Amino acid sequence: PLTFAIVDVGRAQWGGGAGMETRLQREVNPDYADLRNSGLIYGKISLRSWSFLLEISRSEQETSSGSLKVESRSLTTRVWGRYGFQLPTQWTPFLSAGLGETFNQVETEFASSHDVRNGNTGSLGLGGGLTGTFGQFQVDGELRASVFEYSKDPELSALLRVGFLIL
Repeated sequence: PLTFAIVDVGRAQWGGGAGMETRLQREVNPDYADLRNSGLIYGKISLRSWSFLLEISRSEQETSSGSLKVESRSLTTRVWGRYGFQLPTQWTPFLSAGLGETFNQVETEFASSHDVRNGNTGSLGLGGGLTGTFGQFQVDGELRASVFEYSKDPELSALLRVGFLIL
């Protein structure tokens, strides 16, 4: 006989919050790297050991020297799946994998000339971290390595998120 296994995922639990990501990001000259910080907001749905996050972050940077001015803006959206190893404590270690897209705009002004360029870049990543749950309050710490379309080197990042469980 043909049988199907039905996985009991329990009741979905929703949450959301804000966080900060610190990335070790390569400069145009690959011999140099810089730490970049950006805030993010996230929404989360948890089904027992599995969680799925939608993250949105925005960053801006401006550089100028004499009559040259360069402004760059980025909007990043990412979806991450996580598997949490359930322990009999309020702390849950997890492994994560995700993908995302970054939408970039670079605006350059030099003397009287003005140029605006737009582009986007996809990324894939792996990570791991720890979630602490204290009633309806949650705090996450996570380390990630992400690979972007334009770069052969992974970008390392550390995240700290704080949020609340809604249901």
